[in-house]
Amino acid sequence: YKLWFDLEKEAEEELFIRCGGLYFGDKNDRDVLATEQALIDSNLPYERLNAEQVKEKHPAFHLYPHEIALFQKDSGFLRAT
Repeated sequence: YKLWFDLEKEAEEELFIRCGGLYFGDKNDRDVLATEQALIDSNLPYERLNAEQVKEKHPAFHLYPHEIALFQKDSGFLRAT
C-alpha cells in the first residue's frame, strides 16, 4: 500500500479507504484457497473464520456450514475521483 500512500501525499487527497475486507465462499473453492495462499505468501495477517465465527463477528452475513471467510483488516478500496 506504500505507493498509494505516497500518491495520497502528492495529491494531498485521501485515495485509499481502509475498512477491512471479508472474502468468503466454499471452503474447497479454488479461488478461496488461492486467495488464502496469496495472503500467506505475502505474509499478510488475516483471520480464517468458519460460519459460526462469521455470525458472531459479522452478523450481517450468513454463511453455510461448508463455507469460510477470510478477513484481512488492512483491505480497503480506492476512491474513483
